[in-house]
Amino acid sequence: MSTVSTTQSARSLLQEYLSDRDEPCPRCGYNLRRLQNDTCPECGDALTIRVGLVEPRLGAFITTLVALSVGTGAALLLAVVGIFEAPTNWWTGLAGIALLILLVFAGTGLAIALALRTTYRRATSGVQWLIAMGAIAFVLAVGTVIVVGFD
Repeated sequence: MSTVSTTQSARSLLQEYLSDRDEPCPRCGYNLRRLQNDTCPECGDALTIRVGLVEPRLGAFITTLVALSVGTGAALLLAVVGIFEAPTNWWTGLAGIALLILLVFAGTGLAIALALRTTYRRATSGVQWLIAMGAIAFVLAVGTVIVVGFD
């Protein structure tokens, strides 16, 4: 099948699907019922019809986000407490350095996970869960060092 006929077929399917359905434009929310071409009449963005998962599997991604969020939040909280309560030399000890490592790596990991969420979702389930378990192990290990060293 040529590219032209594939494009025409996709356009026909899109128009047929929207002929009797109220569907919002993914960009601007405009109702696309009775669409006559393959662009939104309101915002002008090109539209396509595609197959999607009814229930995408987000467990590993959410687990990764929660682990990194907890690590970042706990590190921020402990850093604030440490600024007011910890002696100055505590920051150069193992616990203080571990706190800074957790803050930097968990915060950066969280930003990267959010930025690369599409790439993450395309990875195999095994790789996704490996990343999630790695995030949990990292946060727990470094968090334990911090808690043990927090006098």
